[in-house]
Amino acid sequence: MSRVLVNSFVSAALGAVLGAGVISWWLSSNTADPDSHGEEAALEKRVAAVEHTLSTIEPAAQPVAALAATVPDPGLLGVAEPPVFQTAEISIVERADDARDRERIAVKEEKRRQRNRYWANDLTMRLGLTPAQTERLLAIQTRLEENLDQEPNNASARRLMRQTAEEQLRGVLAPRQLDAYKALDERLKLDRQGVD
Repeated sequence: MSRVLVNSFVSAALGAVLGAGVISWWLSSNTADPDSHGEEAALEKRVAAVEHTLSTIEPAAQPVAALAATVPDPGLLGVAEPPVFQTAEISIVERADDARDRERIAVKEEKRRQRNRYWANDLTMRLGLTPAQTERLLAIQTRLEENLDQEPNNASARRLMRQTAEEQLRGVLAPRQLDAYKALDERLKLDRQGVD
């Protein structure tokens, strides 16, 4: 029985020494630089706050109404909103509007290019155009559309632009192709969508 008591005592003493060592190691690692842990926690909180703020003002992902809902009304807090915040809000809204406008223009231009390519391919098959003629035809049509876009309200200038494009087209087509072109339905001709 004395042997059991000695083993128990030795086990208890060993446990106490090991436990004290672990506790002192833990205390020394946590109290070695108390300011660094506080600074890390504060920095992590600030980074999280900045990330949250940035996620709420992503202009392409959220509509303007959702952005406005994330900004508290300074009048409710009894504080006048500084002009810097007003300018920042306007800037965010303007950038979102500009991005939408650029996207609309790009989509419109792509649709125009596809429509013109389809039209040119149709004429290529109907008139037996060569690839070089098809490309020249597309260039004439594209230039005509750009010129017409610049003069939306000037009917005489638009007529002159169309006549010039028709003359350029005559220079591209062979006589047999030109006769076939003249016989086509108006919807298949150059500048098929606009007549003043």
